[in-house]
Amino acid sequence: LLSQDGYIAFILEQQSKHDSILAFRKLEYSVGEMRQHLDQGNSTLPVVICICLYHGAVSPYPYSTSLIDCFSQPALAAQWMFKGFHLIDLTTMADETIEQHGKASLMEFVMKHARDAEFSRHVTKLAHFLQKIEDDFHFECVLNYILSVTGDKESPETLFSVLFENLPEKESMIMTYAQQLH
Repeated sequence: LLSQDGYIAFILEQQSKHDSILAFRKLEYSVGEMRQHLDQGNSTLPVVICICLYHGAVSPYPYSTSLIDCFSQPALAAQWMFKGFHLIDLTTMADETIEQHGKASLMEFVMKHARDAEFSRHVTKLAHFLQKIEDDFHFECVLNYILSVTGDKESPETLFSVLFENLPEKESMIMTYAQQLH
């Protein structure tokens, strides 16, 4: 079982009162121990083993020691909690797939490409998404995000000129934003 070096931490506690969410408190202790371990310069987590010595008036201990049983929906918690998290990796997703994501597609596309060295080469495709934005506030938020992420690589003038070319119907909004930016 132990084929390589690593850390095991034990958390020992005595408990004289019963607590319906004691398992959750043990999780908090475990996370604290893990955080301390990382803060000490380690790059992996220790295995944390919690042991509780119970000596209360109620016998046997009346609550579950399983964290899953602390949830109002234990079956749902068992299905979804404490497993690998769900990762949506935009960097590997085809733009055509992103386009099928409805309202989320615009920000997904921008997030995927905003850090590209030459973001302006994506503006033609971005224009397709931007044409669907009806309100000025949302449009400005997208422009602000693009400029905040691409600012070190491209001048705002370059981006605005490409946007002007590709979104003539939004020129007044783009110009207004550009003036506010200056």
